[in-house]
Amino acid sequence: MRKLWGIRHVRFLWNRWLVFRHARAWGRMGIGLGYPNQTDLDVLDMIWRGER
Repeated sequence: MRKLWGIRHVRFLWNRWLVFRHARAWGRMGIGLGYPNQTDLDVLDMIWRGER
């Protein structure tokens, strides 16, 4: 089911929104720079490709 086109792309968009929102929130608190780590972006890329 994760490899269906619509499912994984919607899942990617939802998780991308969560990752960037979380990173901005930590940046506003002064813990972090306000953008996601490369590992978070790598996981999003894996979701986009249907590998996770």
